[in-house]
Amino acid sequence: MNIAHFKTDRLASLARAVRFCATNDSVAGFVGLLVVIVLAGYFGPPTYPEPVITKLAQRPGIAQGIAASRDGSVFMTFRGDEALFRLDARTRAMEAVTTLHNPGAVASDGNGGAYVAYSVDPGYGDVFHTALGLVTRSGVTEVLRVPSNIGGIATDGQGTIFATAGEIWKVTPDGRKTLLAGAELEGEAVRYLLPVGVAVNALGQMLVVDDRHAVFLVEGGKVRQLAGRVGECDFADGIGDSARFCGPAAAVADIDGSFLVVDQDCAVRKVTAEGRVTTVIGLPDRGPKGVVQLPGEECRPWVRSIAVDSNGDILLAARSALRVQLRKLAK
Repeated sequence: MNIAHFKTDRLASLARAVRFCATNDSVAGFVGLLVVIVLAGYFGPPTYPEPVITKLAQRPGIAQGIAASRDGSVFMTFRGDEALFRLDARTRAMEAVTTLHNPGAVASDGNGGAYVAYSVDPGYGDVFHTALGLVTRSGVTEVLRVPSNIGGIATDGQGTIFATAGEIWKVTPDGRKTLLAGAELEGEAVRYLLPVGVAVNALGQMLVVDDRHAVFLVEGGKVRQLAGRVGECDFADGIGDSARFCGPAAAVADIDGSFLVVDQDCAVRKVTAEGRVTTVIGLPDRGPKGVVQLPGEECRPWVRSIAVDSNGDILLAARSALRVQLRKLAK
């Protein structure tokens, strides 16, 4: 039985009992009222635990990327570590899955593997390119290479990958690579997008985090500004252009179909497909406080990556790798 529904049904009955006792002047009515009060103490509104912030892993370097696998394991990268790490869901042991040069952004492939961005030498001078590779038990398969840093990776659950590197790249399951621009996207906003993060929900809606303090929604090939205002840096909840971001970076799709965006170094904002912005994890010194705030030491320098596991817990690549539990579990 769902105890929350059980309590709701009982509360309705108790409310009717209170109305009866209040109109009854007899001793029986008084006793009945006492019974109602006692029962209300047990069947009253459910209480919820405080949010819990857990440190998943810490290395000498700051966390760079984080992703949640369907089996509960967590993929992570750290600055200075030339490896992709996997935290086992059952044993909680962390192992190096493979060795890579300067690994960064990471995303789960949905099948026990992970996509990870890493540096590659194109063979001329000291200029490095960024590759996007699929890491499985059989090794690393390069699926994309670009001459700039890949800051965000997202998958659509059907095998298509999206990556941001100052632009948006799409890689289909058959390996076809497409730069999403005027040919594939429609809308006035396409001309001046500066994407730094990307997320795709189960409905196929894509959230693009823009470097100039706004977020955009791509749906059916059409782009529209969803929330925030380009060029205006601030921190405020609201709907559409009444909301404000300042330095939004990484993003991920939440389990309810909305999106979570890292903003202002260590805040997390929830953004719906209708453009409503609310603060989930707030800043300790300004703006909406949200449900919880991260410890100050975890905000230095800033949160670089965000993920959501199958329980709805938020995973963050902050100074260390963190799990933030915000689930409302009835007593």
